[in-house]
Order: sequence, then structure tokens, then C-alpha cells
Amino acid sequence: MKARLGLLAVFVLALTACGHATDSVTFTAPPAFHEKASFGPFMQIWEGEPHTVLMLMALPVAADLNKAMDQANLKDAKVQKNEHIKICGGSQDAVFAQLEGETTTGSSSSGPSEIEFLATNVAGKTYMAMYARPLHTAPDSAAEAAIRNVCPK
Repeated sequence: MKARLGLLAVFVLALTACGHATDSVTFTAPPAFHEKASFGPFMQIWEGEPHTVLMLMALPVAADLNKAMDQANLKDAKVQKNEHIKICGGSQDAVFAQLEGETTTGSSSSGPSEIEFLATNVAGKTYMAMYARPLHTAPDSAAEAAIRNVCPK
């Protein structure tokens, strides 16, 4: 899995262009998070407390939301909940999942994590938002709200 993520990072860097993943959506990281990395219009990563991460990824095509978790490469995670929900005041379809798995930062693992994942299609793109925190820690309600705020601008 680390090899796939490394290859994905190299691919994204090669395609990096002007703009941010948030350019077409209302997603905003909470003040407790600081931007760690931006890969042009494709992906942004924010860090919070130790081993707490927010990520927004924008795929350049609209994808089948039922297959979004496969595309996010979260296959090794244990799914706790997987459901279709409405966001953006009930006007936007999304897939939401809660998972337990291992997250990695760079070349090291941050250990067992609880992951909240959301995927939705906006303006011909698929957006995937993820909030990961150490397993058995209290969630940050602002981070949970942020991943549910991937609405068209």
C-alpha cells in the first residue's frame, strides 16, 4: 500500500498545475489545522494534533460513488459504516464511510486510526474528503463538519 501511495504522489506531482483542490467547492479546513501539502488542483493535505490529518482530493472525472472507496485505496481498512447521505442542505449526493485502518505520513506509519471518508461529485469531478485521527481519540467536530462541506461554490 505504501508503494501505491508513493507512486500516486509522484504521479500527482508530475501533473501539478496552478490552483487548489478547493477551487470549485466550499471545503475549508478548520483553524486548528494547517496546510501540510498542496498538489495543484488535485490534492490538499492539512495536519492538526499529532497524527490528525484532513485531506481533499479532486479527481478530474465524475466517478461512480459506489466505487469511490476502491479508488481512494482504502481497501486495507476495516469498514465500520458505509452509507449514502445527502450534504449541502440535502441537495448533494455523497457516500460516507467510517473505517479503522493504518495511516501513513511520509515514510512512517502513524499507527491505528479512525478514518471518516466522504465522496461526492461536483461539476464533473469526484471529490474525496478524509479525516483521520488516532484510534479511540475524541473526534474534532469542526473536522467532521469540514468533510461534509464539499459543496459547489
